[in-house]
Amino acid sequence: MQAAGEKRLLQLNELDKFRLQAYENAKIYKEKMKPFRITEVFPHGVMELENEKSRNRFKVNAQKIKHYWEGVVDHPHVSVTLNNVN
Repeated sequence: MQAAGEKRLLQLNELDKFRLQAYENAKIYKEKMKPFRITEVFPHGVMELENEKSRNRFKVNAQKIKHYWEGVVDHPHVSVTLNNVN
């Protein structure tokens, strides 16, 4: 009975170490993530992003970054008046 208790205690300690390691990995990942700014949007679904720290620019599929948008995205609306040719 005591051996089972010690084994369970060992498993709990290993689980706690795993949880702490996962927390540290998430913390490091968040620190490495860099803020990007959208510099240009192309009509075929491509966006040009700029790293705000290093000023590197690259193009990505706009569908891939939708999940990472934060805050309010202001979409400008354009109104076009069509004249009747008849």
